[in-house]
Amino acid sequence: MPYVLITLKPDGTEEKKVYSKRPPLSDMQAAVGGLIEQIPWITTYKGEKCIAYCNEDGIGLELPENYHVSLGPWLNPIYGNVIFEIKRR
Repeated sequence: MPYVLITLKPDGTEEKKVYSKRPPLSDMQAAVGGLIEQIPWITTYKGEKCIAYCNEDGIGLELPENYHVSLGPWLNPIYGNVIFEIKRR
């Protein structure tokens, strides 16, 4: 089953990569610029079931807020790139 890794940047642009198996951790870390952390409340992206990740130290690294996925500054804002891992059938 193919996997798709979509990177959503704070400016709204997307990059998509397709893998024949689960994306390697190194690719996921490169996409967010560091160690990854799952975003548990994001479970779909554009109607597809996914696992979402961000940089675990986005605030400390002073990455820009990603308003495309943040729920507002009062509820866990997300900083930097967000990746969506989608397993296609």
